[in-house]
Amino acid sequence: MTQDQPSRLDNLEAALGRFAEITIQNVLRHDEAIARHDEALFRMEGTIIDLGTRMDHLSSQVEAMTTSTTELVRSIAEMAVQANRDRLQNEALHAQHRA
Repeated sequence: MTQDQPSRLDNLEAALGRFAEITIQNVLRHDEAIARHDEALFRMEGTIIDLGTRMDHLSSQVEAMTTSTTELVRSIAEMAVQANRDRLQNEALHAQHRA
């Protein structure tokens, strides 16, 4: 063995050690990034579910309001028809009295 061979081996060993450290750091960073992405996806999924629930609730409220409005319009129409019948009946009674 020559004098520079151990030095090359030392250099290779040191380089491999640095490479291993960098690789481990990159893997850890990658794992942390995956964990952050998973967390973000979980939050987005929760938000989507919450929005779906809110939409269902709002849809139920709109349906209830539509039903109430329809019932109110029907009631007003029935009152108008009855008022018109009463008016016609009163006019007929007045016409009979005048005759």
